[in-house]
Amino acid sequence: MSTKTETGTGGWRGFAIDGDLHSCWLCQRSVAAKALRCSRCGAVQPFHELNHFALFGLEQRFDLDLETLDRNHASARRTLDPERLGIKNPKAGALAYRYTEAMANAYETLRHPVSRARYLLTLLDAEAQANGESPPSLPDPDGDRDRDRDSDHGGLAHRPDIDALAHAVANATDCPTVDRLGAQAVRDMESCIHALSTAFRAGRIGEARLVLAHLDRLEALSAAARQRRLELCPPRPTGRSTGEP
Repeated sequence: MSTKTETGTGGWRGFAIDGDLHSCWLCQRSVAAKALRCSRCGAVQPFHELNHFALFGLEQRFDLDLETLDRNHASARRTLDPERLGIKNPKAGALAYRYTEAMANAYETLRHPVSRARYLLTLLDAEAQANGESPPSLPDPDGDRDRDRDSDHGGLAHRPDIDALAHAVANATDCPTVDRLGAQAVRDMESCIHALSTAFRAGRIGEARLVLAHLDRLEALSAAARQRRLELCPPRPTGRSTGEP
């Protein structure tokens, strides 16, 4: 049975509203098995694995409202403050600490589109495997050029070759050239993120996987451009030398 956490109008609350019931360790009232907190006494429940979206009461999808993510994360941190809860009950504080650790990792994963896409693909692959299905294979970016623009794998077939761009960065001899190549990589990354959103919304998971692989290479290219710029134009020292009066 699927599980989600209730957010309501007041933000994140941590009460699971789906799932089987068990007894709260503190008040012994019935509580959903996947709940983070007891809806009766508010006690933090024993730690159990939830996917990153469920931790924050969010729908499992690529397009996220980052303001809602930020708000639910902040609300969860306040509610599950291990130090505050541990003063009243050491067990509650220890349980809260495990959840806040998991939430910190989940938050960092979901707030960045690349890591969010990679994580979402992992979840979808696991769901396919659980259903006895094979994960979608990678499509051919050069095939079927007559498709509509939105389904052209994010236009990957029409973008500059990354190997050529990487070669140009490695052999650049001045900072303006590196800046131009780095800016091109950033523009392509932004286009890829848009393509990821389109692919996920349309359910073209194999295409999303292809775009993500392209995006990974663009991120490496952008990092190489930053490093090459440092080599060509190292920053000037800002402080005084020790020999100055």
